[in-house]
Parts: sequence; structure tokens; C-alpha cells
Amino acid sequence: MKSSLRLSRRSLAALGSLFLAVSSSTALAGPPAIDTTPAAPEPNKFLQSFVSFDATNFFDTSFSDIPVSLSVTRYSGYGEFKFRLSPDWMLKLFTYGDLSLYNFRAFDQPFTGPMRNAYYANVDLTLAYTFAPGWAIVGGGRIRSAASTDASFGDSVTGGGILAIKKSFFNGGIDLTLGASYTTRLSRSGQVLPYLDFDVNVLPSFVKIPVNVLLLYNGGMLTYRVTDNLSLIALGQYDSRAYRLAASSSIPKGVWSEYGVLVGGGFGWTPNKKNWSLTVLGGYEVFRNVQTFANNGFKTSDLDVNPTPFIRLDFHASF
Repeated sequence: MKSSLRLSRRSLAALGSLFLAVSSSTALAGPPAIDTTPAAPEPNKFLQSFVSFDATNFFDTSFSDIPVSLSVTRYSGYGEFKFRLSPDWMLKLFTYGDLSLYNFRAFDQPFTGPMRNAYYANVDLTLAYTFAPGWAIVGGGRIRSAASTDASFGDSVTGGGILAIKKSFFNGGIDLTLGASYTTRLSRSGQVLPYLDFDVNVLPSFVKIPVNVLLLYNGGMLTYRVTDNLSLIALGQYDSRAYRLAASSSIPKGVWSEYGVLVGGGFGWTPNKKNWSLTVLGGYEVFRNVQTFANNGFKTSDLDVNPTPFIRLDFHASF
């Protein structure tokens, strides 16, 4: 009996030692590890934006063939926004709008002319599909409204479509889009125009001088950075617009159409470590032609405007 009892105690002691060993091992190891690393955020679908706000004054000038002069003050805004929908799809939105204040004078006396104030608003929306490395096809639409502020909005809306090819250079540093757009017109048949979009995302490494090229609505700016804060700027712009006239104007529900070319230069100032700039520009509108059309599309006048100086204050920012 004693021998049997002694063996049991030994067995119990052995079991106790084994339990203590397992317990100590478990205590040292601790509970199972929990992964607290935050999940990777989803890719940012909003890629880039650029906005610009301008105030431009075209000084007093005259029509070449009639004793009427005019000056124009224009307030405008431009926006460009990019969204990455997927690795192969890119959405791009262009917006432009302005308010123009026309001041007509005849024999040194003010008069209203065909209109007093007019607005212009344009929206382009494009979708690009990358079908091969560095190549994409671009399609989209356009809607526009332009009229004297006392004209009917419903009579001022036009629209169209865009089709183009985009080629990326230098590993996506530069994007060049070339194609065509079709746009309906006020009181006239639609027209096909070239479509151009040029993005400098990152300058190629071989460009050693501090320059930048920026295409804006109907024009572009070439910027040379003198210091971190000061830049010299050259500007070229082609301007084309057509306004629906009011039913009470001298050309009831007709169209005022003008196009011109202006060139200029100035300087820009950018604060340290900021994404916005102020620019002062000046130059000449070297050419402007004005045509008017009756509501049925019949041309009622075709006049050139003498060259005139302009000055512009611009605020632009990128995000």
C-alpha cells in the first residue's frame, strides 16, 4: 500500500511540474498578437485642379469705318479639374465664364448700342480611355450659353461634341491632345474647330531652365521664373464669342459675334511655399472683328475694330 501511495504522489508531482511548465510558457508568450496596422487608403481619385480669375480692361478704341468707339471691361473665371476613375479612365472638366461690360460712344456721347452687358459661359467634359501605353482616345461634350444680360436664356444655348487622341511623352510628364470639336452656333449653322489640350505635368529632366507652359481657355502663357517668387510672363490669346441679343435691341433676337487676337506680357508673384500666384499683364489687342446677324442668320454688319491696349490682373491657383 505504501509503495502504491508513493508512486501516486510521484505521478502527481510530475503532473504538477508539467502544468507549471506549460503555464509559465503560456505566460511568457502572452495572448495571440493582433494586427493594428491601419488599412491602406484607397487611391486618391481627385488628381489635379487649376483655377484662374481675371479682370481685364480694354481701353477706348474705335471702329475703323464708323464714328463709334467702345471700351470693354471683362471679369472672367476659368477652372480645370482632373479625376482618375480607374487605371485606364480619366475624367476632365473645363469650365469658363465671364461678364463683359460694353461702353459705346458716338460723337463723344454715350449710347447703349446693340447691348450693354453680356455674359459667356462654357463647360467641356471629356473622358479619356488609355488603350495602349502612352496613348488614349478622348471623347466628350460641350455646352455653352452666351447672351446680352437682358436676352432670353433659352435662346442662347448651344452645344457640341469633342473627339481627339491624347499622347503622353516623357513618362507622363507632358500630355498632348489633338482632335476636333463640333459646336452649334447662334442663328448660324454649326462649325468644326480644332481641339487642343496641352498639359505639362512634370518638365522633362533635360529642361534645365526654369520655364513653364500653361494653356488656358483660347490661349496660353509662357512663364520664366527669375527667382522663387518672381516670374516673367508672355501671353498670347485668341478670343471668339457670340452673344444672343435681346428682343428689344436694335437687332431683335439677333447675334453679336466678335473674334480677336491679343498679345502681352507681365510678371507674376508667388509667395513662398504657396500654390497660388498674382499676375499683372499688359499688352495690345492687335486685331478684332465684329459681325452682327439677324435672327434668320442674315449678316447685317461686318466691322473691324482698331487695335487697343489692355491691362489684366490675374489670380490663379493649383491644387
